[in-house]
Amino acid sequence: MNSYKFSDDVPDAIRQKAIACLEEWGCIGNDKVLDVYPLAGGANNVNLVVADGQKQWAVKLRDAGAEHFNNAALVDAIHGQVEASRLGVAPSIYAYSPAGDFISEFIVGETLRPAAIREKAYAAQMVEAMRKLHKADPGRRRFDVFEDVRVFLRGTEAVNGSLPEGFDECWMAAQALEAVLARSNPPMGFIHGDLVPQNFLMCEQGIKFVDFDYCGYSLTALDLAGATSQAEMTAEETENFLQLYDPELDDGQRARVGILRFVNALREVSWAAMAEPRMCERATLLTGWSYKHHSDVNMVLAREFLAATPLDEVAARAAGVRHGALF
Repeated sequence: MNSYKFSDDVPDAIRQKAIACLEEWGCIGNDKVLDVYPLAGGANNVNLVVADGQKQWAVKLRDAGAEHFNNAALVDAIHGQVEASRLGVAPSIYAYSPAGDFISEFIVGETLRPAAIREKAYAAQMVEAMRKLHKADPGRRRFDVFEDVRVFLRGTEAVNGSLPEGFDECWMAAQALEAVLARSNPPMGFIHGDLVPQNFLMCEQGIKFVDFDYCGYSLTALDLAGATSQAEMTAEETENFLQLYDPELDDGQRARVGILRFVNALREVSWAAMAEPRMCERATLLTGWSYKHHSDVNMVLAREFLAATPLDEVAARAAGVRHGALF
């Protein structure tokens, strides 16, 4: 058995679970002295770094109430990351549990934040990685952003969380657009499903993605909507990003991305309302990031879309899908 040296900020319950998983997996080796400490960025789960003095690994441990965070089996998310790693755009996974806990390759790199994405002109590399990812085999997992919001709303109710003023009005409008997207039959593919900036890593090999909890077969436009909105891109930056992905960008694509930016913003708000009461004392957040700020930014985005967008007009544009459109 290995010897474990945990940092003081790892709770006893997490220590016990980490030891049990690592000993069961057995992929690090035996009779080692291992340092274990939190890895910042896990707002949904507990992320840890395990190090033996020469090599590091990343460990993700699921929250006991993980069913509130997702609408699909978490082990399917692991299969998605395995497929993405085969394409060179995600860390390799070495072992996992049926509950979705896993140990993976530790990637040394820069965790992206909105300012870095915009100031360092990472857009072209992000798009290149996304286009690779979208060609992956989606497997059996399906992802529905509207159903995700419903899962989070049920989770919010379960923890007596609260939603900001104006959410209900926005959500009602979003649901009116749900059928429009379904009927338009837009391009589908394997998507990451949660392209917040901190799920992009810039490393020596280029951009890699982490946190595949929401991956699956879905609207390709959703990844572009998530990446542009969560990086807080301006209208001009968003236009340039979309054109990098599809040089023949048209109004139908703009409309679908606009709708999905709106829906994804509501998803982030409902997720924060559910996640903060459950995870605020256990997760290790990135410096300067908070559930409230994340919710506030996305609620502003949703309100601005609703105030500025005639829904009938955007629905009509979104329904037009050009032959050969990439999203």
